[in-house]
Amino acid sequence: MGAARHSFEEHTSEVKVHLEAPTLETLFSEAGLALAEVMGAPLGAPPDGERRRVELEARDVDALLVDWLNELLFLTETARQPFTAFRFDSLTEHALTAEVSGPRVLQERTPVKAATHHGLDVIARDDGFEASVVLDV
Repeated sequence: MGAARHSFEEHTSEVKVHLEAPTLETLFSEAGLALAEVMGAPLGAPPDGERRRVELEARDVDALLVDWLNELLFLTETARQPFTAFRFDSLTEHALTAEVSGPRVLQERTPVKAATHHGLDVIARDDGFEASVVLDV
């Protein structure tokens, strides 16, 4: 599959994010980067802001991806700091433990209300993972 990547498909009041990555860890990292990009984070800036710990459990990998994005959204809003660097201590299809960090400044471009379950799909392929998730903006 190659390197992880994401693309956007814009709709009225929502953005559909398409993700591809060689591993589940890189899929979740790429999803975090896509969220940060939609919110206007400077993706090339060094992750010199506060580090935060994230621990989540969910019924399946689809729900875990939505919970991950919504937790990053909550942390971004409360800390006024985007998160663009992700280190996973553990990641399964039902739980994750990670440390997140990013640049100190958020220049919000598009407010994101939530990641949704609408159109959500995480697919394991022979060469990696593919996912689609809709962000309510």
